[in-house]
Amino acid sequence: MNIKKTIILATGLVLVLAMTACTRHDVDQPSPVGPSTLATVLKVSANPNVINAGTHRAGTTISASLKRFDGTPLADRAVTFEICDATHSRVNIGYFEDQEGVLSRQTDSGGNITLTYYGPLNSDIEASTSINIWATAAAEGNESIEDFTPINIIRDGSSSTVLLELSANPNVLNAGTHRESTTIMATVKSLDGTPLSNRTVYFEINDATDERAHIGYFEGQNPVASRVTNSDGKASVKYFAPVKDEIGESCVVHIWASTPGEGTPFIQKFVEVYIIR
Repeated sequence: MNIKKTIILATGLVLVLAMTACTRHDVDQPSPVGPSTLATVLKVSANPNVINAGTHRAGTTISASLKRFDGTPLADRAVTFEICDATHSRVNIGYFEDQEGVLSRQTDSGGNITLTYYGPLNSDIEASTSINIWATAAAEGNESIEDFTPINIIRDGSSSTVLLELSANPNVLNAGTHRESTTIMATVKSLDGTPLSNRTVYFEINDATDERAHIGYFEGQNPVASRVTNSDGKASVKYFAPVKDEIGESCVVHIWASTPGEGTPFIQKFVEVYIIR
């Protein structure tokens, strides 16, 4: 599973995107004409990102870095960490240091933060699951930037679980006179990393409120599509952005992917694609 990265620009684009009604967060996106030295980049990772839920709590190190786009570290900046599910809702699965479900830390001189997440016991959960560690930092003015890292939790004695990763490359498109496109890539694998072939993956275009939307389309001009994973466990679909005349303002779309699990309902993930008008 993969991970979204959000970049904030303190340029004229900030004023345009901060006012758009179709984005979920007050977060501005990268300029389509290239990065600015004022952009702030937040990156979060977990090592390891797969832990066991047994009779003892397993820990993993969460690392965050906050820097300018040119690599200049941002020291003494507060970053808040939360334990969430795939919809960014807080969940009570494991905890940070001092048994906290929400934790704030200051970046050091290198713009870095490290902390520990402790997973649940096998008696705390009924089956293997996954959580996202969300990090939020203040950007320029009243804006904030966010990033997250997934952690897969394997419950001792549970059956194997299917994992779904999703990415968009690129994840910023222009709505101009020509229709731009991006490749949405889904990867399906087992918890041990083995690719799962011949798995059907369903794709759907949603707006920022996660309602199906006709904002651009997949191949065949459809808002939904399905593909079967190859020997590498990968399935991809092309998303075509709207042109300028089809939307009134810049917005964000959620491209959802889902695939059947093993003994569980469908596993679902989404990736954000930013449309700049």
